[in-house]
Amino acid sequence: MNILIKHLNVIGLLSLITLSAQAEPLTFGTGADDTTPLSLNILMQKPDEYLGQKLTIEGVITKVCKKRGCWMELATEQSFDRLVIKVRDGDMVFPMSKLGHKALATGQLQAIDLDPEQTREYMSHQAKEVGQPVESEAMSEGIRIYRFSPTGVTILD
Repeated sequence: MNILIKHLNVIGLLSLITLSAQAEPLTFGTGADDTTPLSLNILMQKPDEYLGQKLTIEGVITKVCKKRGCWMELATEQSFDRLVIKVRDGDMVFPMSKLGHKALATGQLQAIDLDPEQTREYMSHQAKEVGQPVESEAMSEGIRIYRFSPTGVTILD
């Protein structure tokens, strides 16, 4: 009976260690400042108002770079807003295993203005990724895309 109690105590202790290890957030760079996160649906309503400001955004990871883990896409649960979080190759490596997890990123929002040719290339690439055809030849105007450059990221769950 005494051996059974010792085994149960060991199993209970291992369970607690496993649970506490699973609850630890995964941090990159300086980690995100979680004091005042801004939801993507708020940010993307008027993104130009936030350009150049240091801010923390939050969202759910929907895509991760398969080659180097150098970018990930965050999305909101309430809307279809999405934003790419991009770092230099090797600065931070985001794991594919964290798809579906909530993440916080602290850094700056950047606007990238594409000319008509760059827009056609960008839209063609986006269409290929989701397996949809696109009539990129019909695009005669450039677009503005937004990208987030983080100094710190924290992945929760």
